[in-house]
Amino acid sequence: MRPILALAIALATATSAVAQSESPEAVLEAAFANRYEVDMISEMELVTRDRGGSEQRRVVQAVSKRIDGRSQSIGRVLEPASLRGLTVLISEVEGGGRDTFVYLPALLRARRISGIQRLDSFLGSDLTYEDFERQRAADFAVEPLPPEDVAGERCAMLRATPRDERAYAAVVLAVAPDHAILEYRYFARDAETPYRVIETPRTQMHRESGHLLPTRFLVRHIERGSATELVLRKLAVNPKIDDRIFSVRTLDQQRPLPRIRAEH
Repeated sequence: MRPILALAIALATATSAVAQSESPEAVLEAAFANRYEVDMISEMELVTRDRGGSEQRRVVQAVSKRIDGRSQSIGRVLEPASLRGLTVLISEVEGGGRDTFVYLPALLRARRISGIQRLDSFLGSDLTYEDFERQRAADFAVEPLPPEDVAGERCAMLRATPRDERAYAAVVLAVAPDHAILEYRYFARDAETPYRVIETPRTQMHRESGHLLPTRFLVRHIERGSATELVLRKLAVNPKIDDRIFSVRTLDQQRPLPRIRAEH
């Protein structure tokens, strides 16, 4: 057992040393590639609890795909019945911008969401529309912070300041040696403590196709005293997805979204 233990410690030390030798920009690039450079179909459950203990539950079917190097995603509410059919389309356009449309069943049509509205709460939760968008390292100025132990792992800590308008002034990410992001801390301008924290437990990450993907997100909105738990109940990685579903026509005609096959 001792030689095996020694080998494990040596490998862990070597991995940590490699991670420390990387530039902060390279670490962020690798972390975002692990998280976003993948196509997925999922069924997610969001449960939000406010300061008083009231609870709301949402179930959303989501599909994302990279087309010509640009991210496309669409999500449709399955539950509750009062919101069923509400559908969101986020399309990354040339130049790095994003077009966001929401189909509202009560209006029977889709409408465009402005850049500012992208920062709003997603379905009344502690997540925003922006949280579901692909992130690119080039959109942030990055600086290293002293490493920390997060969830029992020694992590590289990066402070990323967005180059464009966001809901936050900066985000601090805890990146494990294998480039899995274990925690996000969001800061308002000039604030010393985060107003929102997202944890992604390693014990509930899914490994497939060279990616380590979180399937559980624990979101605490410290200012509001609320919390949201997002769980991917079903997940298919790099499935076959028709490009044509990522269109406003899909929203207006309420076309069905691809489902996860039984083997997934």
